[in-house]
Amino acid sequence: AIAPAFYHAPVPQPVALQLVEPQPAAPQPAVPQPAVPKPAAPAFLFTDPATGTSGSDPGTDYAGPVSYLQHQFIWPGSGGVAVRADVPNAFLHGGPGADALTVTAGTNVLDGGGGSNFLVGSTGADGGTDTFFVDCRAGAETWSTLVNFHPGDSATIFGFHDGISTRPYTAVDGAGGYQGVTIHSEIDGPGTGILGSMTFAGVSQATAEARFAVSAGRLPDGTGYLLIHYQ
Repeated sequence: AIAPAFYHAPVPQPVALQLVEPQPAAPQPAVPQPAVPKPAAPAFLFTDPATGTSGSDPGTDYAGPVSYLQHQFIWPGSGGVAVRADVPNAFLHGGPGADALTVTAGTNVLDGGGGSNFLVGSTGADGGTDTFFVDCRAGAETWSTLVNFHPGDSATIFGFHDGISTRPYTAVDGAGGYQGVTIHSEIDGPGTGILGSMTFAGVSQATAEARFAVSAGRLPDGTGYLLIHYQ
């Protein structure tokens, strides 16, 4: 007889264990966070005397022909306004009533329009100069005061008729604290009554006679004007 073959199962061999150190995760790129815009400071602050309301306005970009102007505020109301520009190189246009317009820096144009106006220019400490406009064409008496009028500044009175309107200097006139040499003009000629007055606060008659270059002319549409330039 043939002896049966015996099956010998393989003896399991010990398995060598190897400790695996955990590897640090690869750094993830930082996710950019959207920048939170800072609120823009108001460019213009205004008060409407008719309603007693005050507020701020960003104004608009200036798009006119004057190269150095960047910002503008044009009052849309039917009366006067008090407005201050807190940006340089601004064009300010008031309403048909009495206005108080103030600029603080740069080179600016302040257009008081008709009515009696209080126009405060910048000091010129940054090298800027200002141009002031007032309008005497409505036939009503106006009196405008210019503050910080300094060398390089100019002022224009629209409605002045060269050879007809008068422009004598009064040495000192104007509101208390803002007096100075003043032009009192009979726009329609001698004996017709003063319709247009302009006070240059803090400026003496001697300075005006020595430093003011005064000329008159007409615009292409026939509007007469008197131009005063501080040399």
